[in-house]
Amino acid sequence: MEPALKKDLPWISGVGVHHRFGAIMEPSKQIVVMTLTRVESRRTIMTQPDMNAMLANVAKMQEAMEKLQNELAKTPVEGSSGGGAVKVTCTGALDFTKVQINKDAVDPSDVETLEDLVLTAIKDACQKAKQLGEQQMGKQLSGMQLPPGLGF
Repeated sequence: MEPALKKDLPWISGVGVHHRFGAIMEPSKQIVVMTLTRVESRRTIMTQPDMNAMLANVAKMQEAMEKLQNELAKTPVEGSSGGGAVKVTCTGALDFTKVQINKDAVDPSDVETLEDLVLTAIKDACQKAKQLGEQQMGKQLSGMQLPPGLGF
């Protein structure tokens, strides 16, 4: 006598693997539980990026960067130190155009202080130019869709 398999038991599913439990009645009246396993493969469909759209975005980004560089080259930025005793003017592209030193800041016996004031004014101007560039770049590129990893 062949064992009888009860086939109408439900499938118990996990992620991608399904199990069905069945019971076999042996002639010796022992019940043997067996598991039928079915593995389903699921295809993940990955879409390719539109290369034409990506190239168009890159071209737009290059145009925006050129425009930004031209604007920064024309925008004056002033750095100062010593409460305005020393002023340094440069463009957003870091082309230095002017240095102003108040006569009260000049002490022939203390040249080091004047040097420190000039250096501090230069650093201040550079920092302001950098911030201006970052702000302008954020405005120019904010609406542009960039490929992953190239965002600002």
